Amino acid sequence: MNDLTKGKPLKLIFWFTVPLLIGNIFQQFYSLSDTLIVGQTLGVKALAAVGATGSVQFLIIGFAQGLTAGLSILTAQHFGARDFKAVRRSFAISIVVSLIVGIILTVLSLIFVDHIFVADADAEGYYRGCPDLLTNHAWRDVSPDWV
Repeated sequence: MNDLTKGKPLKLIFWFTVPLLIGNIFQQFYSLSDTLIVGQTLGVKALAAVGATGSVQFLIIGFAQGLTAGLSILTAQHFGARDFKAVRRSFAISIVVSLIVGIILTVLSLIFVDHIFVADADAEGYYRGCPDLLTNHAWRDVSPDWV
């Protein structure tokens, strides 16, 4: 494990942010490929539904990150105290809590998916497919039967 309190700050910050940057780049590639595939194969309404669900997915994921981000404080405190047994314990607890929060948010999202989007919110029907799209993304099964 690297000690981020020793060394040149700019270099430490750079190497700390590289995994975050790589993760964001892959997320952008996923969004780009999703947009290209849906736009070219399923049409304009499906593409609009993908765009509309993106912000809702971001909200749900951001909420989960916010709930679980505080767990890293305990792990960091134990790491700073060089109590590696407590680091492992708090890390394991963080994984369990994150899984529980993820399951709860998934279940709540699936239960209230119809209330998140109002079916008659637009005259063109772009939001009609949004609940199905969110449900399919939750199960990782993309089904174009709503188009």
